[in-house]
Amino acid sequence: MIPEAKGMSEVMSEPPLFDFPIHNTILRFGGDAEERLEELGIPLSVLHEALTAGDVAARQATEDSPKTAAGLQRWMSTVQNLRRGLRAEGWTLSDPANSPQIVSPSGIVSLAVVTGDAETGSTESGSEPRNLRPFGPTLASAIEKNRTKQVRGQLEITAVVEAALARTISAYDGAPIQWVLMHHRSSDGKLRAEVSLPTSGEGRFIRRWRERIVLPPLDFEGPTIPADSDLTSDDVDFDILEA
Repeated sequence: MIPEAKGMSEVMSEPPLFDFPIHNTILRFGGDAEERLEELGIPLSVLHEALTAGDVAARQATEDSPKTAAGLQRWMSTVQNLRRGLRAEGWTLSDPANSPQIVSPSGIVSLAVVTGDAETGSTESGSEPRNLRPFGPTLASAIEKNRTKQVRGQLEITAVVEAALARTISAYDGAPIQWVLMHHRSSDGKLRAEVSLPTSGEGRFIRRWRERIVLPPLDFEGPTIPADSDLTSDDVDFDILEA
Protein backbone atom coordinates (compact mmCIF):
# COMPACT_ATOMS: atom_id res chain seq x y z
CA MET A 1 0.00 0.00 0.00
CA ILE A 2 1.32 3.47 -0.87
CA PRO A 3 1.70 5.56 2.30
CA GLU A 4 -0.78 8.31 3.00
CA ALA A 5 0.30 11.76 1.77
CA LYS A 6 1.45 14.26 4.37
CA GLY A 7 -0.36 17.49 5.21
CA MET A 8 0.09 20.44 2.86
CA SER A 9 2.16 22.50 5.33
CA GLU A 10 4.60 19.63 5.86
CA VAL A 11 4.85 18.88 2.15
CA MET A 12 5.71 22.51 1.37
CA SER A 13 8.69 22.30 3.75
CA GLU A 14 10.27 19.47 1.77
CA PRO A 15 12.84 20.29 -0.94
CA PRO A 16 11.67 19.54 -4.50
CA LEU A 17 13.76 16.57 -5.61
CA PHE A 18 12.57 16.11 -9.18
CA ASP A 19 12.38 18.76 -11.88
CA PHE A 20 10.80 18.27 -15.29
CA PRO A 21 11.21 17.47 -18.14
CA ILE A 22 13.42 14.67 -16.86
CA HIS A 23 15.88 14.39 -19.75
CA ASN A 24 17.60 17.77 -19.24
CA THR A 25 20.32 18.28 -16.65
CA ILE A 26 19.63 21.26 -14.40
CA LEU A 27 22.89 23.16 -13.81
CA ARG A 28 22.95 25.50 -10.82
CA PHE A 29 25.76 27.79 -9.71
CA GLY A 30 26.23 31.11 -7.91
CA GLY A 31 23.22 32.35 -5.97
CA ASP A 32 20.97 29.72 -7.53
CA ALA A 33 23.22 26.96 -6.18
CA GLU A 34 23.23 28.42 -2.67
CA GLU A 35 19.43 28.71 -2.64
CA ARG A 36 19.09 25.10 -3.78
CA LEU A 37 21.47 23.89 -1.08
CA GLU A 38 19.35 25.73 1.49
CA GLU A 39 16.26 23.94 0.16
CA LEU A 40 18.04 20.62 0.64
CA GLY A 41 19.18 21.58 4.14
CA ILE A 42 22.90 21.44 3.26
CA PRO A 43 24.87 24.51 4.46
CA LEU A 44 27.59 25.56 2.04
CA SER A 45 29.86 26.18 5.05
CA VAL A 46 29.62 22.50 6.04
CA LEU A 47 30.59 21.41 2.53
CA HIS A 48 33.57 23.76 2.37
CA GLU A 49 34.76 22.77 5.84
CA ALA A 50 34.61 19.08 4.90
CA LEU A 51 36.42 19.62 1.59
CA THR A 52 39.09 21.76 3.29
CA ALA A 53 39.64 19.13 5.98
CA GLY A 54 40.01 16.52 3.26
CA ASP A 55 42.66 18.56 1.47
CA VAL A 56 44.61 19.13 4.68
CA ALA A 57 44.54 15.39 5.37
CA ALA A 58 45.65 14.51 1.84
CA ARG A 59 48.66 16.81 2.15
CA GLN A 60 49.93 14.79 5.11
CA ALA A 61 50.95 12.07 2.67
CA THR A 62 54.63 12.06 1.70
CA GLU A 63 56.78 10.12 -0.73
CA ASP A 64 57.19 7.52 2.01
CA SER A 65 53.44 6.94 2.22
CA PRO A 66 51.63 4.21 0.29
CA LYS A 67 50.60 5.34 -3.18
CA THR A 68 46.96 5.37 -2.13
CA ALA A 69 47.55 7.44 1.01
CA ALA A 70 46.66 10.93 -0.27
CA GLY A 71 43.38 9.88 -1.87
CA LEU A 72 42.38 7.64 1.01
CA GLN A 73 43.15 10.27 3.64
CA ARG A 74 41.25 12.90 1.63
CA TRP A 75 38.19 10.69 1.28
CA MET A 76 38.09 9.59 4.93
CA SER A 77 38.50 13.11 6.30
CA THR A 78 35.96 14.61 3.87
CA VAL A 79 33.42 11.93 4.79
CA GLN A 80 34.05 12.33 8.52
CA ASN A 81 33.74 16.11 8.54
CA LEU A 82 30.73 16.14 6.20
CA ARG A 83 28.86 13.70 8.40
CA ARG A 84 29.81 15.51 11.59
CA GLY A 85 28.72 18.85 10.15
CA LEU A 86 25.39 17.58 8.82
CA ARG A 87 24.60 15.64 12.01
CA ALA A 88 24.62 19.02 13.74
CA GLU A 89 21.88 20.00 11.24
CA GLY A 90 19.71 17.02 12.21
CA TRP A 91 20.94 14.52 9.60
CA THR A 92 21.58 10.89 10.60
CA LEU A 93 24.40 8.47 9.86
CA SER A 94 23.80 5.55 7.52
CA ASP A 95 26.27 2.84 6.50
CA PRO A 96 24.58 0.39 4.10
CA ALA A 97 27.05 -2.44 3.41
CA ASN A 98 29.72 -0.23 5.03
CA SER A 99 29.22 2.54 2.45
CA PRO A 100 29.28 5.77 4.54
CA GLN A 101 26.26 7.99 3.91
CA ILE A 102 24.41 10.76 5.71
CA VAL A 103 20.60 10.98 5.51
CA SER A 104 18.46 14.12 5.74
CA PRO A 105 15.99 14.64 8.62
CA SER A 106 13.10 13.82 6.25
CA GLY A 107 14.74 10.52 5.26
CA ILE A 108 14.45 11.44 1.58
CA VAL A 109 18.01 12.51 0.72
CA SER A 110 21.16 10.42 1.19
CA LEU A 111 24.54 12.00 0.49
CA ALA A 112 27.80 10.18 -0.30
CA VAL A 113 31.29 11.48 -1.09
CA VAL A 114 32.91 10.48 -4.39
CA THR A 115 35.90 11.58 -6.43
CA GLY A 116 35.15 13.09 -9.83
CA ASP A 117 37.07 13.67 -13.05
CA ALA A 118 38.42 16.98 -14.38
CA GLU A 119 34.94 18.19 -15.45
CA THR A 120 33.71 18.13 -11.86
CA GLY A 121 32.50 21.56 -10.81
CA SER A 122 32.43 22.88 -14.38
CA THR A 123 29.72 25.42 -15.19
CA GLU A 124 30.17 25.03 -18.94
CA SER A 125 26.97 24.09 -20.72
CA GLY A 126 27.10 20.47 -21.84
CA SER A 127 29.80 19.43 -19.36
CA GLU A 128 29.24 15.90 -18.12
CA PRO A 129 31.47 15.01 -15.16
CA ARG A 130 31.85 11.40 -14.14
CA ASN A 131 33.11 9.61 -11.08
CA LEU A 132 36.84 9.03 -11.50
CA ARG A 133 36.72 5.44 -10.32
CA PRO A 134 33.99 2.82 -10.62
CA PHE A 135 31.39 2.80 -7.86
CA GLY A 136 31.12 -0.14 -5.55
CA PRO A 137 27.90 -2.17 -5.61
CA THR A 138 26.11 -0.14 -2.92
CA LEU A 139 26.27 3.22 -4.71
CA ALA A 140 25.69 1.61 -8.10
CA SER A 141 22.46 0.08 -6.79
CA ALA A 142 21.32 3.37 -5.21
CA ILE A 143 21.87 5.26 -8.47
CA GLU A 144 19.86 2.67 -10.38
CA LYS A 145 17.02 3.23 -7.91
CA ASN A 146 17.25 6.96 -8.66
CA ARG A 147 16.55 6.18 -12.30
CA THR A 148 13.52 4.07 -11.37
CA LYS A 149 12.13 6.78 -9.10
CA GLN A 150 12.58 9.42 -11.78
CA VAL A 151 10.72 7.36 -14.37
CA ARG A 152 7.84 6.89 -11.92
CA GLY A 153 7.61 10.67 -11.60
CA GLN A 154 7.21 11.69 -15.24
CA LEU A 155 4.46 14.24 -14.72
CA GLU A 156 4.13 17.97 -15.23
CA ILE A 157 3.45 18.99 -11.64
CA THR A 158 3.99 21.86 -9.24
CA ALA A 159 6.83 21.95 -6.74
CA VAL A 160 4.42 21.20 -3.86
CA VAL A 161 3.02 18.07 -5.47
CA GLU A 162 6.53 17.18 -6.66
CA ALA A 163 7.76 17.14 -3.06
CA ALA A 164 4.81 14.97 -2.00
CA LEU A 165 5.58 12.55 -4.83
CA ALA A 166 9.24 12.35 -3.81
CA ARG A 167 8.27 11.61 -0.21
CA THR A 168 5.74 8.97 -1.25
CA ILE A 169 8.15 7.20 -3.61
CA SER A 170 10.93 7.20 -1.02
CA ALA A 171 8.63 5.81 1.67
CA TYR A 172 7.20 3.25 -0.73
CA ASP A 173 10.51 1.52 -1.49
CA GLY A 174 12.17 2.34 1.84
CA ALA A 175 15.26 3.96 0.29
CA PRO A 176 16.30 7.63 0.16
CA ILE A 177 17.22 9.37 -3.07
CA GLN A 178 20.97 9.18 -3.63
CA TRP A 179 22.89 12.44 -4.10
CA VAL A 180 26.68 12.73 -4.20
CA LEU A 181 29.22 15.32 -3.09
CA MET A 182 31.70 14.94 -5.93
CA HIS A 183 35.09 16.65 -5.79
CA HIS A 184 38.23 16.95 -7.91
CA ARG A 185 41.60 18.42 -6.85
CA SER A 186 43.63 19.58 -9.86
CA SER A 187 47.38 20.03 -9.97
CA ASP A 188 46.98 23.85 -9.96
CA GLY A 189 45.75 23.72 -6.37
CA LYS A 190 42.05 24.27 -7.08
CA LEU A 191 39.47 21.95 -5.59
CA ARG A 192 36.18 21.95 -7.49
CA ALA A 193 33.08 20.24 -6.19
CA GLU A 194 29.36 19.84 -6.70
CA VAL A 195 26.36 18.29 -4.95
CA SER A 196 24.59 16.42 -7.70
CA LEU A 197 21.83 13.93 -8.41
CA PRO A 198 22.79 11.07 -10.74
CA THR A 199 20.02 9.25 -12.56
CA SER A 200 21.76 6.54 -14.55
CA GLY A 201 25.07 4.79 -14.87
CA GLU A 202 26.95 2.46 -17.11
CA GLY A 203 29.62 0.05 -15.95
CA ARG A 204 29.52 1.65 -12.47
CA PHE A 205 30.18 5.11 -13.91
CA ILE A 206 27.61 7.91 -13.91
CA ARG A 207 26.16 8.43 -17.37
CA ARG A 208 23.45 11.03 -16.76
CA TRP A 209 22.64 13.70 -14.17
CA ARG A 210 19.27 15.05 -13.17
CA GLU A 211 20.67 18.06 -11.32
CA ARG A 212 24.11 19.51 -10.66
CA ILE A 213 24.69 22.10 -7.90
CA VAL A 214 28.16 23.54 -8.51
CA LEU A 215 30.02 24.94 -5.49
CA PRO A 216 32.42 27.89 -5.53
CA PRO A 217 35.94 26.44 -6.07
CA LEU A 218 38.45 26.34 -3.24
CA ASP A 219 41.99 27.51 -3.95
CA PHE A 220 44.68 25.92 -1.79
CA GLU A 221 48.27 26.98 -1.42
CA GLY A 222 50.97 24.54 -0.48
CA PRO A 223 52.68 21.58 -2.07
CA THR A 224 51.02 20.01 -5.06
CA ILE A 225 49.75 16.53 -4.30
CA PRO A 226 48.82 13.85 -6.81
CA ALA A 227 45.54 14.44 -8.62
CA ASP A 228 42.58 12.48 -7.31
CA SER A 229 43.46 9.20 -8.98
CA ASP A 230 44.88 6.90 -6.33
CA LEU A 231 41.86 5.12 -4.83
CA THR A 232 40.23 2.08 -6.41
CA SER A 233 36.72 2.97 -5.18
CA ASP A 234 34.87 5.52 -3.03
CA ASP A 235 32.34 2.86 -2.03
CA VAL A 236 33.44 0.56 0.80
CA ASP A 237 32.14 -2.98 0.64
CA PHE A 238 33.36 -5.80 2.86
CA ASP A 239 32.47 -9.47 3.20
CA ILE A 240 32.42 -10.29 6.91
CA LEU A 241 33.26 -13.93 7.58
CA GLU A 242 32.74 -15.67 10.90
CA ALA A 243 35.80 -17.28 12.45
